Amino acid sequence: QNDSIHQIDFRVQIKLSTKRLALSNPIFKGQKVETYWHKGYYKYTIGHFRSLKTVLSQCNMLRKKGFPGCFVVAFDGNERISIKDAISLLEE
Repeated sequence: QNDSIHQIDFRVQIKLSTKRLALSNPIFKGQKVETYWHKGYYKYTIGHFRSLKTVLSQCNMLRKKGFPGCFVVAFDGNERISIKDAISLLEE
């Protein structure tokens, strides 16, 4: 049971930009995309996954769909954290 105050989820980051892009931009190939601001960039992610295994499989699928540079990011609520921290928080 993870009844802690942490809200850990994993997302697949597909793009970053200095300019805010419309979520309907064709560059996103019709995927349901969300954005967050982090270290001077707008960053675009797909999905909210509770399991690292699931998000990794989603990431592989998105690479095949034309997002070769995509990678997994982790959040605690709306705060970006490292994958390592997310895993240890989930194991608490």
